[in-house]
This record gives sequence, structure tokens and C-alpha cells, in this order.
Amino acid sequence: PWYALVDDDVFLFEPFLLEALQNVSLRPMEEAVCAGQATNRIPFGMQVKTLHHMAELCRSLEVERQQGCLDHVLLLLVPSVNLSYLYSGAVICSNAAVKLLQQFLTTALSVDFMEPYVDTFG
Repeated sequence: PWYALVDDDVFLFEPFLLEALQNVSLRPMEEAVCAGQATNRIPFGMQVKTLHHMAELCRSLEVERQQGCLDHVLLLLVPSVNLSYLYSGAVICSNAAVKLLQQFLTTALSVDFMEPYVDTFG
């Protein structure tokens, strides 16, 4: 019952995402809400906090799945070690919100978004 508009370099950690969405709405079929990070500048300290939370959730998995999960969390950190900001963004909307937005989505998300790249790919 949720729809997401997500940047190409966003990692969505399912347990964290589900927990966050439950805090947004318990009735996504009836309640029109959107949530997310619409800006593309995320402080590195916030990302470290998120990765720490992810590692804690990995430890709650069955023993045989913990190491693979923790390895994945560490892989997410490695490319970002020397960056002060990570660039990405996502907006997630409930089913009810998308129903309200649907009349605008067919053109608003497909017209002119490639215009700056016409010379490159044209």
C-alpha cells in the first residue's frame, strides 16, 4: 500500500523503513500521507547513526544470517568513509496519497525530465 520515488543510489533497509512507515500511518489505504528525505544533502553523522541502527537490527536476526547482514552494512559504509555528505533522496507515499496524485503523475514524471540530456543521448 506504499509507493516510493527513490533516487538511484538510495539503500532502503527494510526493517528500518517498515518501522518508519508505521510511525507515519497505520492506515495507508485510507490516509493520504507522504514521507521521506526530499533534500539531497544528508549529514554524515546521521548516516553513521542509521548504519549503527542497521547493525543493531542485524544482531536481532537468526545467528546464521547475522554475519551476512553485518557485512552488507559495512559495505555501505566503505564508499562513504571520507565524505562529509552522502547524496540521495526518497519520497514514499501511501496508497491514498497516490490516488490523489495519480492524475498528475502520468505527465509530471515523464515530460521534460530528459531535456538537459538531449544533446548527449539525442
